[in-house]
Amino acid sequence: MNAGVILFLIFAVCVLIGVPISMSLGIGSLAAVALGNLGVSPAVIAQRVFGGLQSTSIMAIAFFILAGNLMAGGGISRRIVNFANC
Repeated sequence: MNAGVILFLIFAVCVLIGVPISMSLGIGSLAAVALGNLGVSPAVIAQRVFGGLQSTSIMAIAFFILAGNLMAGGGISRRIVNFANC
């Protein structure tokens, strides 16, 4: 069976039984890699995934979210909005 078909079927079944979407995507992806007969080893796939995570744009998104959470927790964002409204 094609890896795309396996991914879609596992994803659809997981969503229908109430598994969160993020977990459904992960389970479907793992099943597609394990059962899909992709022609590459799972080690190569893991190396490419972790290599892609070292991108600076991905890190910038994570740090932007972290900065927003820190500002909200410290009350800085509320003061900035109050200043902008003045």
